[in-house]
Amino acid sequence: MLSDTMKRMEIADKSLFAKYVVPAEYLGEGIALTPYGRRKVNIDFLPNVGVGQHVIVHYNYVVEGIDGKQFEELRVKKA
Repeated sequence: MLSDTMKRMEIADKSLFAKYVVPAEYLGEGIALTPYGRRKVNIDFLPNVGVGQHVIVHYNYVVEGIDGKQFEELRVKKA
């Protein structure tokens, strides 16, 4: 089942909003790897995020953890 964040991403996929809500892999020390490159992120909303975890980044905030399948589906759409 898709989360609310992911549903909004699908709806907004062709809009400017889609560039600001992206799948990423958390690399640690406040850095995430997105389809657009490395991005400095804030983990206040998901403080227990682990290195290598797939997440949703919204305006440089890690807001939600996602599984590998969801990550691949979203990453392919964005790339």
